[in-house]
Amino acid sequence: METSTPRRDAFAALLLLAICVPFALVLGEIYIDPFDAGFSARDFPVGVLSAIVVLSLVLLIRSIRQMRQAGTPFVDRTVVEEHLKFGLPIVLVGIAYVSLFVMFQYLVPTAIAMSVVLYMFKNRGWVRLGLVPVIASLGFYLLFFGVLSLHEFPGTVVRYDGSQMWRGLMALFGQ
Repeated sequence: METSTPRRDAFAALLLLAICVPFALVLGEIYIDPFDAGFSARDFPVGVLSAIVVLSLVLLIRSIRQMRQAGTPFVDRTVVEEHLKFGLPIVLVGIAYVSLFVMFQYLVPTAIAMSVVLYMFKNRGWVRLGLVPVIASLGFYLLFFGVLSLHEFPGTVVRYDGSQMWRGLMALFGQ
């Protein structure tokens, strides 16, 4: 198996761009409080996606230049098969995550997606697959919806008002 090559870098950049697609498609559905001035609920996801897209395009362009200079063919079947074996499931997890996010809001889909991705990367045991995703999801939830006061769009299947949970914490920050 070849190590880091321009072809691998190019394929990785393409996979990263593919992973961004399901998330970019739903950015417009993120609820923005019309009375909330400043940093909105869309700003952070747009910033993260923009950074990933820019870095992926830089990596892709650099890789294509290196392949042209070396005369390396753009497509190698074994590399494509190897990347699809690992990359395609990640893209599918992204699509499933966005779908579950729309249905169940943030907490449950985030913990599930994190657990699935950890399992895919050969993490095993109840602590890594169960406890870590739950604690991390709660931590991210506290950060995004408690501290940053982002507004969560109600799910189509499950709806809860996360802002009610954080009212006391938000009062400490003067909000």
